[in-house]
Amino acid sequence: HSWHLFIVRLTEAAPLDRDAFMAALKDQGIGTGIHFRAVHLQKYYLENGTARGTLPDTEWNSDRICSIPLYPDMADSDVDRVVDAISAVLQPAVTR
Repeated sequence: HSWHLFIVRLTEAAPLDRDAFMAALKDQGIGTGIHFRAVHLQKYYLENGTARGTLPDTEWNSDRICSIPLYPDMADSDVDRVVDAISAVLQPAVTR
């Protein structure tokens, strides 16, 4: 099953990009990860003829997704902590 990863995608409406989002969550003690990168942008393919811009939709998604915590023993309080951190990070800058 796919219950080992929980992927979120940030759109243009988000007040920060994926890397800043991940850094802000890290500052709040929430670990994140990048598990799915555009295959054609992996080192091997870049060294053997592919380039950024080849698959723009794939790149758009690859640049905006990350994994947030999810594990079998995750308590409701852990879920609440992750949700609260994400909510705080995604609040518009004027309301912080």
